[in-house]
Amino acid sequence: MKKIILLLLSAFILIVAFRSKKKITVTGTVKDENAQPVVANVKAGNAAVTADVNGNYTIAVNEKDAYLIFSAAGYQT
Repeated sequence: MKKIILLLLSAFILIVAFRSKKKITVTGTVKDENAQPVVANVKAGNAAVTADVNGNYTIAVNEKDAYLIFSAAGYQT
């Protein structure tokens, strides 16, 4: 009986640990080589946003998706 309770408790702890992904909010400004703002798409994992006309963006991502991908019309990566 104690083994079953311990097993269920361990499974519950693992489920809670995997479900509670830590979110990070990243804020920034996209600018070109002349320091002019760029309206760009910003992607991290499954999250995606578009920078505003001033190049500003805010995106909330999971801690494991710790990289951003930027894309904009007329620019090459």
